[in-house]
Amino acid sequence: DICKRLNTRLGMQWKGKNTLFIPEKNIKIGSFYTSWLLETFNYYFHYAIASYNVGPKIVQKWIKGDIVQDLQVFQDQVVYPETNEFLNKVLNTYEIYSTIYNEDI
Repeated sequence: DICKRLNTRLGMQWKGKNTLFIPEKNIKIGSFYTSWLLETFNYYFHYAIASYNVGPKIVQKWIKGDIVQDLQVFQDQVVYPETNEFLNKVLNTYEIYSTIYNEDI
């Protein structure tokens, strides 16, 4: 389980999935994982977002090593409706915050 491995990598004590309900640990694990996904996918935001939802191995399978910079082209390769919905929600929220703060976040 990825959460357990990340928790161990961060040097935190794992007490089962209930560990994720401890806000400090949840934020630390989620932030570390997001950072790792961004690095893994060379900061292609849409790959990292989809990977957070479905897992990096599946996204790597979808892109087959080819970098697809166009979001719409990538979304056409996403076969899970739930992942597309997640991707859209995160990107829409990103746009809202970018507009509010008038800059890239």
